[in-house]
Amino acid sequence: MKIIFIPKLKKNVETVERREDGLETYEWKDIEYFDVSFDKRTAALIDLLDQAQRIESVLDIGCGLGFAKRYLKKIRGGGNIKYTGLDYRRRDEDTVICDLNKREFVEQNYDLFIVAGCLEYVEDVEWFFKQFSRCKKSALISYCTMEYNSNFDVRKKNAWKNNLYRVDIISKMRDNGFFLNKEQLYKNKTVLFHFKRKECL
Repeated sequence: MKIIFIPKLKKNVETVERREDGLETYEWKDIEYFDVSFDKRTAALIDLLDQAQRIESVLDIGCGLGFAKRYLKKIRGGGNIKYTGLDYRRRDEDTVICDLNKREFVEQNYDLFIVAGCLEYVEDVEWFFKQFSRCKKSALISYCTMEYNSNFDVRKKNAWKNNLYRVDIISKMRDNGFFLNKEQLYKNKTVLFHFKRKECL
């Protein structure tokens, strides 16, 4: 798959909202861009997986250009993994169109969920974490936690919709049947998590 990196787009002034304090808030669709660092982050995230665990199906949530698909060969059984990308608009023939902020999600179950650079843009995080009931084995999540990204104005300008600490993510995943298996700080600002269902530990 050929990867094309798209420069940051100019914001759509018709959809940008202005807060009472004069600062603008954005949606991802207003500023959408893909950077080479996203690809490297996804590779580091997938490296957290246990090679002993067999994965047969993957849901890549907020798949973008499908960086994760490039690294499936690193996973045990990678040559035969069923890959599905989920995004708010079609990226290729593998994309399922769902708008998470309209509470749209797939009905199928998957062995592995990948959430790389997407959780920050979800408005209803309680609803989102409940969707992990459809994840059978493992989940990989990257997130810019408040511990390392605490400037609210920057978070707004990045179009991020929530402000979670690492303990919030761990707690919400535990509430939905997942336990932390591995964790890594990436580039001093993004936390990479690998969660597993209790029966898979």
